[in-house]
Amino acid sequence: MNADRERILEAAAQLEHPDYRPALEALIELKGGEWYIDEKFVQAPDEYQRRDNGRVLKYAYNFHLNGGDIEFLREENDAQTPDLAVLVEGTTFYVEVRKFRINVTTDHQAAKISGQIKGKASQLPVGSIGFVAIDNFSLKLESVGREMTYEHIFAALDECQRAGTENPVGWRQPSGAVISAHTSGGAWSGPISIPHFVWTNPHAEPRAPDWLARWVAGALPDGQLLDISSQTTSLHPESSKDQ
Repeated sequence: MNADRERILEAAAQLEHPDYRPALEALIELKGGEWYIDEKFVQAPDEYQRRDNGRVLKYAYNFHLNGGDIEFLREENDAQTPDLAVLVEGTTFYVEVRKFRINVTTDHQAAKISGQIKGKASQLPVGSIGFVAIDNFSLKLESVGREMTYEHIFAALDECQRAGTENPVGWRQPSGAVISAHTSGGAWSGPISIPHFVWTNPHAEPRAPDWLARWVAGALPDGQLLDISSQTTSLHPESSKDQ
C-alpha cells in the first residue's frame, strides 16, 4: 500500500472510528473508492457533509459484502449523477442516497419522504434500474408519539404507490426505494440493528426484478422487502417484526 493511500485510510479511520479500519480498507480498493473516501469523506467541508457522505459508504460496504461489484460515481460536467453503480449477477443497478433529516417543526413527514424519493429519482440514469435510498440520523424514528414512526415510512411508500397508479408515466423512475429507519449505529453495520425497508415500484421502466429486490434487502442490515397487495396499496413487511 502506498503512502498516500495509507494517509487517507488513517485519516478516515480517525474521523469515523478506528474499529472501522478493516471496512475502509475494503472500500478503498473498490472502483473510485480512494477518490471518494479522500475527497468526499476525509476532505468534506464540515461534519454534516462528512456524515452525509458516510451514508454512501455504508451502502457500498454492505453491497460489497454481499458480492456486488461496486463503483463510486463522479459528477461530470455538473450533470446529476447517482452515488453508486452496483453490478450483481450480470445486472447493473444504480443507487442515489438521500440524507433525510427530521425537522421537528414540520408536519407531513410522510409527504416529505415520498417527495424526496420522487425528486432524487431524477439523478438516476434513464432506462436503467435505480434505487433511491433514504437514510435518517435519529433513533426518534422508532418512537411512537415522537417526530416520526414506522407508520410514516409505510405511509410515504403508500403515497408513492398511489401516485404511480394515478400517473404511471410520471413514475417510471425510480425502480425502487430503500428507507433506513435510523443510522445512529454508525456508517457500517454495528451492534444496533438498523432496519432497512425495500420497496419496488411496479410502474418503473425498467422494473427491478424480484430476485434483485431480494438481493438488495438481503444485503442490508435487517433488510425487509415490503409486500404490496394486489388489492390495495397497503404496504407491509413480508415477515412481521416487532417495532
